[in-house]
Amino acid sequence: MNNDKYSKTFLDPAYANSYEMRYSCHSYDDILWSIEKHQLRKIIADIRKSHRYINYLDFAVGTGRIISFIENYV
Repeated sequence: MNNDKYSKTFLDPAYANSYEMRYSCHSYDDILWSIEKHQLRKIIADIRKSHRYINYLDFAVGTGRIISFIENYV
C-alpha cells in the first residue's frame, strides 16, 4: 500500500469503525494488545536502568496506538 493511500485509510468512517471494533474489549486483538503493553513496559523499564532519559521518534506509526501508550513512560 503506498503512503498516500494508507494516510487516507482512516478517513473512511467504515474502516475506522472496523479498526475500533478489532480492538474492542475482550477481542483477540485486545488480548494481544494487553500482552504487548506489558512487554513494552518491561522494555522501557530495562532501558531506564541505564538511561536517565528516553527519547522516542514518532515516524510512520500508523494509528498512533503504540506511541500514545508509551508517551507516558518516556
